[in-house]
Amino acid sequence: MAEVFLSPEIALPQYEGLREDPGRRKALERVDEILDALEEDPGRAWLRAHRFRSPPLWCVTFDASGEAWAILWSMDDDEDDRVLVDYIGPASFA
Repeated sequence: MAEVFLSPEIALPQYEGLREDPGRRKALERVDEILDALEEDPGRAWLRAHRFRSPPLWCVTFDASGEAWAILWSMDDDEDDRVLVDYIGPASFA
């Protein structure tokens, strides 16, 4: 199992915003499912389907009430069992 950390500058405020918005309940449920999967096994193929090279990040895309969203994450260089989530939100870049 891996530890999942949300970046305090971007991902954590985005996640907290989802939790506070009752209109985003389905998006929050999907985000929680993905974060749980990252915790269980970040090596799963579907979690690594899309990769950015610079900076090196993995991208998981999903539907959030008709809008494409993404979670950008990487493995911590200092801790083999730590996942760093850098972004949760609209996938306007994808």
